[in-house]
Amino acid sequence: MYTLKKQLTLTYTYLFMLGLAFSVQGYSAIDPQTAVAVWAFDGNTKDATENNNHGKLKNGAKISNNGKFDKALSLDGEDDYVLVPKIHRDCMG
Repeated sequence: MYTLKKQLTLTYTYLFMLGLAFSVQGYSAIDPQTAVAVWAFDGNTKDATENNNHGKLKNGAKISNNGKFDKALSLDGEDDYVLVPKIHRDCMG
């Protein structure tokens, strides 16, 4: 009985640790000095870099307040999109 209890405890501990390992969110920093464009969709479609590669919402695309962490781009899956003008060549290195 003691070994079964110990084995179950170890199994549950292992599964708990495994669950924690897969539930951690990863984030990476974006360097606006080297990025061609960065769109956070945090209320607008403006490029967060100095390159001015701003987008325009088309055909019903919108910024939603129901994102996973804050706001998000909302598309209907049919014809919504964000129009990005021609990327400035001088920002592509």
